[in-house]
Amino acid sequence: MPKDRLVTEQDIDAASVRLPSLFGLSPGRWLAAAAALLLAGLAFSVLVLPGILRPGTRFRFSSAPTGAAVFLDGAYAGTTPCEVFVPEGRRDIRVSSPGFREEDLSRIVDKRLFASAFLPRTEAVEARLTLEDGEGLWRGAVREFSEWCLAGEPTAVWQAPPVLESAAAARFTDPTASAPSWEERRDFVLAAARLINHSSAARELVRAASLAFGSGKPDSPAATDGWKQILLEEPGLAGLLGELAQKESESLPGMAERTTARTAVSAVPSEITAAGAALAPVTLRSVRFLPVPGAGRRLLAETETTAGQYAAFLRDRPEWGADRLERLISEGLVTGDYLAGFENALPDEPVRGVSWHAARAYTVWLSGSAPAGFRASLPSEALWETASRSGGEKGPRIWADGVRTGPAPASGRIRDGAGFADLLGNLWEWCDDSFAFRPDIGADAALRFPGSERSVRGGSWASPEGTVTALTRGSFPPEWCSPFLGFRPALTADGRGD
Repeated sequence: MPKDRLVTEQDIDAASVRLPSLFGLSPGRWLAAAAALLLAGLAFSVLVLPGILRPGTRFRFSSAPTGAAVFLDGAYAGTTPCEVFVPEGRRDIRVSSPGFREEDLSRIVDKRLFASAFLPRTEAVEARLTLEDGEGLWRGAVREFSEWCLAGEPTAVWQAPPVLESAAAARFTDPTASAPSWEERRDFVLAAARLINHSSAARELVRAASLAFGSGKPDSPAATDGWKQILLEEPGLAGLLGELAQKESESLPGMAERTTARTAVSAVPSEITAAGAALAPVTLRSVRFLPVPGAGRRLLAETETTAGQYAAFLRDRPEWGADRLERLISEGLVTGDYLAGFENALPDEPVRGVSWHAARAYTVWLSGSAPAGFRASLPSEALWETASRSGGEKGPRIWADGVRTGPAPASGRIRDGAGFADLLGNLWEWCDDSFAFRPDIGADAALRFPGSERSVRGGSWASPEGTVTALTRGSFPPEWCSPFLGFRPALTADGRGD
């Protein structure tokens, strides 16, 4: 049609479109064939292709106890109960939980090709784990519970997991395992009670204790008897629960007979003043120990351990040297600041940057030279506090003054009234105890189920004057190393560390 011709309605009505033939097929036939191919392609991509591209089986894992970790070819895949897609082929599948023997569920995984996107091949797998270390299970739970308690009270933003309650229930999921003794159940509960400092933790303790006493059945007669016995043995527990978990503890058996008034917290138990003949000063490997007034047959180092004294230990125990730092870190014994600056320290300077583990190793080494019947250790909080109180206020303290960049040397320091130097100020000092907010409850239980951190006392040269007293308590993880932290050993004549 000429470009300059006007198109009319008649031209439009007369116009037509004709599809050409294709491969000798008329338009109607090849269009039908194309539609059929399209539908077939869609069906293939929806019903078959997913099974080709992602062949495998969807496993639904459950376990006893619940909360076990599922590992697929060595990589973490989920926590029971969970659903995990496992690719086709030979797969290493393992389920593990602390305190239980790992279960091997490795197998050759099959697939489904047709309609796998809508109806995947599924398989339910239940792992019934065998209890291997029940006490270790509870020890790990107390340590993790301690970490959550130290983090503060849960809020609407974050919630602490019920680690104590879960471990108490898990202990009884294996019917073939031996039941824990009463002493172990009691220590588990009291060790956790020492750690609580807010209501959420106290409420979890109540639930966990009922499970522990009742062998997984919190409403059983055994749970009732357990509560009566532990409140009789540890009266301070009633006051703690009455304050922090009043509603949950009101109906506990035995609470009505116990006082719920909370007593003042002290780290010094009454037995620290046990009678005993006073000891003369003792010197071991240049470390001079003085008797602690009012502490019976217990002595404490006159000064903080010096770099020179620690160097003697390193000569005999080179495995603790700074050149072994990488190995010590990998074993969880120190952090990267271990012995930082030690090579430039003067022999009389207090050693710092030493972890609790390293300080304890030093005391074990020192014990090898102790007279018969004596043992060196880190001091308990009770012994440290007794020594600090006994010395009075005599002697200057090393506190932050805006100029000082480190601790004062041990020599020439003025001693306090009991003969000790720098129990307050200069360096924080490691104690042997597992840190607890309620050290007056279940002290022996903490030896079996320690918390996650160890106690420190005394403040340091970086502490402002007046912020730290003989009653001030702090804590660090036992592997922690810091330029503000040192230690002094204790010596005990009867083999006890407190």
